[in-house]
Amino acid sequence: MNVAAQFPMPTFAQLQAADPYAFALWLGADNRVAIERVQLTQGVAMSARHECFLVFFALPAGLLPQQGVYRVIGPEQQEWLLLMTPVQPEPDGRHVLQAVLHREREPQP
Repeated sequence: MNVAAQFPMPTFAQLQAADPYAFALWLGADNRVAIERVQLTQGVAMSARHECFLVFFALPAGLLPQQGVYRVIGPEQQEWLLLMTPVQPEPDGRHVLQAVLHREREPQP
């Protein structure tokens, strides 16, 4: 069983290259809301084969987040299931969800 294929995760490079406003949060069949990537920070990986990073998404005003698994829609309509938790809001009051990703790096050709 290839877990990476079943549950794809974004790479640091994908998130860094993407327009910060090109993301959405899936909240139901016909309910997607635009979210903004407000921070992307390198973490400490367990080995050279892995990468670790934190990504923070600001939610629209009035949306109150809970910790949970969310479907994040990427800039090319990729879908990632990410465990996210609320953290300190942005200065403008928008709530923020944070995901910590630790994944195997993509093989280098």
